[in-house]
Amino acid sequence: MEKTESRIPDLLKRDVYVIAEKAKFVKFGNTYNILDENGNNIGVIDQKVPGWQKLLSLALSKESFPYTYTIADNSGNVAATIKRGWTFFMSKIEIYDANNNKIGVMKEKMKLMHNSFEIENPEGKVIASIKSTSAGLTDFSITGVSDEKIGTIERQWKNGVKEIAAQALFPGTDKYCVTIDPKYTNDPLKTIAIAGSIVVDMSFRN
Repeated sequence: MEKTESRIPDLLKRDVYVIAEKAKFVKFGNTYNILDENGNNIGVIDQKVPGWQKLLSLALSKESFPYTYTIADNSGNVAATIKRGWTFFMSKIEIYDANNNKIGVMKEKMKLMHNSFEIENPEGKVIASIKSTSAGLTDFSITGVSDEKIGTIERQWKNGVKEIAAQALFPGTDKYCVTIDPKYTNDPLKTIAIAGSIVVDMSFRN
């Protein structure tokens, strides 16, 4: 089957995103709103939970369960998909673009001083990493193989993001600010970085 050429969707052409978990009274899966730096809702990240998994979650811990998330704009156009299979130790998460082409794999690593993910391209070559930069697993840096800075995933608002908007819209929920160096606008690493904020939340904070 011929691989469809990847094109970066409009949703993924920004440099700053606020990812805010949506509070639910009954929680079988997670939903995250995507906001711009002014607090405007520009998309949604939604977990797709099959019926059998909902039943199992009533009796078993969800930490090892497989998951699938879609990243979509407000019109429902899917920009990327995040997939993880059954996991019993270290997570391995696959990232797909809007055409369902695999663009990267995130592999969880445990080190003495920090938690991290290595990011590989579809051929298995390490191209970047996401590492915790705070003891409470609240802030993460995204760096290339030569240690160049690609972006950050933070729970502390910086870079002109309006904290009051995010706090007012989504009080008491997990929120992350994702910032990407503008030179990576048309790079698959942009998509992987946004997906990384969800992976971080699922892996280290849920």
